[in-house]
Amino acid sequence: MPITLKKDDYENSTIEITAKVGDKMIPLTGSKVLFAFIAKSTNKKIGGGECEIVNAGAGKAKYSFKKPELSQAGDYQGRFTIDLSQGAKRDGLALDFKIVE
Repeated sequence: MPITLKKDDYENSTIEITAKVGDKMIPLTGSKVLFAFIAKSTNKKIGGGECEIVNAGAGKAKYSFKKPELSQAGDYQGRFTIDLSQGAKRDGLALDFKIVE
């Protein structure tokens, strides 16, 4: 089931994740979490960027959508990547989004 976002609603459009492998949380101290926002119809990246680490010890990060990422209604996918402080890279969660009028 996709996450529903309202078109052009940037004040209420933040996604928060917790980095985990199985049941084990991944600390994000010194890491970078990136988010790619992709249009499903073209499979092209239309937005995204670096996430804000909100609680490194608990593996929590958030991404706040920016203009014009929510300007077109439709189906999208968000993909998270984590660049760990030790130099390893983890492809994280992929989520489905639907932007509605």
